[in-house]
Amino acid sequence: MGDGEDAVSHCVAFETYRSSLIFYSFMSLRWRLTFLFTLLLAAALAGVSGYALRIGIQVERLMVGVLIIGVISVLLCYWTLGNALAPLAEARQAAQRLGGHGGDLSHQDEIGELTTALNALSLRLLETQAELQREKEKSEAMLTRMADGIIVTDVSGRIVLFNPAAERIFGLPAQRALGRTVTDIFMDYDLSTMLTRALGQGVPQTAEVKVERPQERILNVFVTLVETEGRQGHGAVIVLHDLTEIRRLENIRRDFVANVSHELRTPVASLRAMAETLLMGAKDDPEAAQQFLETMLKETERLSVLLDDLLELARIEAGKREPRKVDLNLRELVETVLNKLRPHAERKQLNLAVDVPEDLTLRADPDAMQQILVNLLDNAIKYTPSGGSVTVTGKVRGNDGIPSIPFLSSTSPSLPYVVLSVSDTGVGIPHEHLPRIFERFYRVDKARSREMGGTGLGLSIVKHLVEMQGGKVTVESAVGRGSVFTVTLPIN
Repeated sequence: MGDGEDAVSHCVAFETYRSSLIFYSFMSLRWRLTFLFTLLLAAALAGVSGYALRIGIQVERLMVGVLIIGVISVLLCYWTLGNALAPLAEARQAAQRLGGHGGDLSHQDEIGELTTALNALSLRLLETQAELQREKEKSEAMLTRMADGIIVTDVSGRIVLFNPAAERIFGLPAQRALGRTVTDIFMDYDLSTMLTRALGQGVPQTAEVKVERPQERILNVFVTLVETEGRQGHGAVIVLHDLTEIRRLENIRRDFVANVSHELRTPVASLRAMAETLLMGAKDDPEAAQQFLETMLKETERLSVLLDDLLELARIEAGKREPRKVDLNLRELVETVLNKLRPHAERKQLNLAVDVPEDLTLRADPDAMQQILVNLLDNAIKYTPSGGSVTVTGKVRGNDGIPSIPFLSSTSPSLPYVVLSVSDTGVGIPHEHLPRIFERFYRVDKARSREMGGTGLGLSIVKHLVEMQGGKVTVESAVGRGSVFTVTLPIN
C-alpha cells in the first residue's frame, strides 16, 4: 500500500505541475512577468519576515506590513509592465498588419507573436522587392525597345532619363546627357521653349519641331508633367516621335505626282497642238503633214517608254517582280547589250571597251542584269560627246585579300562579290546633284534630258533592280571628267 500511495501522490504532483505549465503558457507576457515578480517578492518578504521574527517583531503587525507592501509592489509591477510592453504590443500589431499574418497566434506570447509577425513581414518585403525588381526590368525593357525617344527631367529641367531611342535621334550617349539641361545639350530653341512652358504653366505641349543637330530631323514632340520622386515638385516627360522618314516619303510622293503630271503634260500638249494644226489645214500640205506626223509618232513613243518605265518601277517597288537567279556569264551579257547599243555609239564615234574576264560568272536575274546594263550604257552613250569612250569593267573582289563590302559580307569577311563598273568620258555630274541622282524623275539638266529622250526613271529602276538582288549601286563623277557607275553584287 505504501508504494501505491507514493505512485498516486507522484501522479497527482505531475498533473498539478502539467496543469500549471499549461496555465502558464496561456498567460500573457505581462502576467507572466508579474507572476515571476510576485514569486520573487514573496521569497524576499518571507526572508525578511523570518529575520524580523528572530529579532522579536510582533507577528500581527509584521503580516499586515508584508501584505500591504506585497500588494502595492505587485500592482506597481503590473502597471509598469503594462506601460513598458505597450509599444511592443503596438509593434506586434503593426507587423501583423504589414505582414498580412492571419494564422492562429493564441499559443504564443507577445514576443513570439512579434517574432512570427516580423518573419512574415520579412517574407512579404522580399516578395515586394522581387515584384518591384520585375516591374523595373519590364519598364527598362520597354524604354529600351521603344522606337520613340523618351527624355525625363527633374523640377529644374535637368535630364534624369535618356532612353536608347533618344540616343539614336540625337547621336548622343546617355552618359553625356544625364544631369544636364535640354538647352545645354541640344541648344534648340523650340525644344527649350516647350519644356519651359510645360514646367512653368503646367500645361502639356505638343508641336512638330525641326532639329539641326547632329543631323536634320523632323520630330513630333509631346511634353507633359510628371511628379518627381519624394513629391518635391513636377518634372517633365518629353516624347519624341521621329517623322523624318515619313516627311521624306511624303515629299517624294508629292514630287512624283508633280513630275508624272509634268512629264505627261508636255507630250500630250504637243500632240494636241499638232493635231489641232493638222485639222486647221496643215494636213493639206504634204510636207508639213509628214513632219507633224513624224513628231507625233516620236511623242507617242516617248509616252510609251514613260508608261513602261512607270509600270516597271511600280512592279519592282510593290515586290511583284521576284528575282529569277541563274548562272550568268558576265562577259557574254555585257557584249550582248553593247551589240544592241553599238549603232548609237558609232554614230557619235565613241570607243567602246570591255574589261571583263571571260570566265566571270555570277548567279543573278538575267532580265534584271540586262536592264541594268542597258540603262547605264545608254546614259553613258547619250552624255558622252563625240570621240569619247565608254568602258565596262568587271572583277571579283572579297576573296583575294582585298577588304569586302560590309553590307554584303557582314557575317563572312571573305565572301566574294562582283564589281561591275560603267565609266565614260562624258559631261559629268555636279557634286551637289550626286546624292539625288537615283531619285525618280530627278534630272541634272532637265531640258537636255528630255531632248535626248530620257524619262528620268532609268537610274531609279537600276537602283531598285540592284537592291532587289542584294547589291548596291554607287556613282562617282566630276564635271567635264565623266562618270563612273559601280554595281556591286554577291556572286551567289
